[in-house]
Amino acid sequence: MKLILLSGGAGKRLWPMSNDSCSKQFLGILKGHNGTPVSMLQRVWQQINQVGLQSQTYICASKAQKDMIVHQLGEVPFIEEPERRDTFPAIALACLYLYEREECSRDEFVAVAPIDHLVDDQYFREIARLHETLDASGAELALMGVKPAEPSSKFGYIQVADDGEGGWLRVKSFIEKPKRDVAEKLIRNGALWNCGVFGFRLGYILDVLKENNYSTSYREAKDHFNELPKCSFDYEVVEKADSIAVLPYTGVWKDLGTWDDVFEAVETKFLGKGKVVECENTHIINELNIPIIGVGLNNVVIVATPNGILVTDKAMSTGMKDVVMMSADPHS
Repeated sequence: MKLILLSGGAGKRLWPMSNDSCSKQFLGILKGHNGTPVSMLQRVWQQINQVGLQSQTYICASKAQKDMIVHQLGEVPFIEEPERRDTFPAIALACLYLYEREECSRDEFVAVAPIDHLVDDQYFREIARLHETLDASGAELALMGVKPAEPSSKFGYIQVADDGEGGWLRVKSFIEKPKRDVAEKLIRNGALWNCGVFGFRLGYILDVLKENNYSTSYREAKDHFNELPKCSFDYEVVEKADSIAVLPYTGVWKDLGTWDDVFEAVETKFLGKGKVVECENTHIINELNIPIIGVGLNNVVIVATPNGILVTDKAMSTGMKDVVMMSADPHS
């Protein structure tokens, strides 16, 4: 088995800490196994070591992220994307790298997972089981789906059919970020959140590339990376597959996509220099060398960095990406 960890984009929903130069997976705001502050990247790497998968794992990321990854982890197996594009070109390039540079066989089982989710160790143990799901189901792809905690519109949903003997389910269809009332109905019918975890035999992806007249050479794919379609693996591969199985996952899984999500995971209400006084449901992260004092604030997020200062009502923090995208310079 080979595990490919995809290091995502700029994470503009977590501006100003997460931006083009420092994505959210590099922010040192979580606690590691020994209690010290770690980033999502460092925490995931620790977890992979805990479950014995580190020697089989590769990080696939853009050239711009390589220095940060090396700074936080040291030298690790790294597959370099020439530019940030999307999950399909990233996975295609990684598979060609495994086939040509690592000389993996077409029968090699490959699992792909995002690096920027908050999960427990069991999550990676379940990913290691995906090859069993693929073999038992006879499917072309095996996914992992999260049992929904609420009818959220932030995620895509996997509609399922019958049970398999190993706890896996047949996939019927996908629904992308439905409205709340639709999400409630989907959950009642047993639908799962699509958490972006895929499992397949290496030869399956090589055949997909060949059938669609995409490059089947690693060097050519890297040199002409910008010619690969800028689209998701879900759209280009998963939704076109003839047979898909999904393994339900019921453990810890959180997408830290908004400040509200982050502060649910962070155990302290204040990080950095300063303090809060008589504040309710208020969180502050201060990376500056000057204190921030919060007094009498309710449901507020304050994030202060050298790149900018954010002060927002918690309920409004979910719209940060739109605000940042309105201007090429969010400081203006």
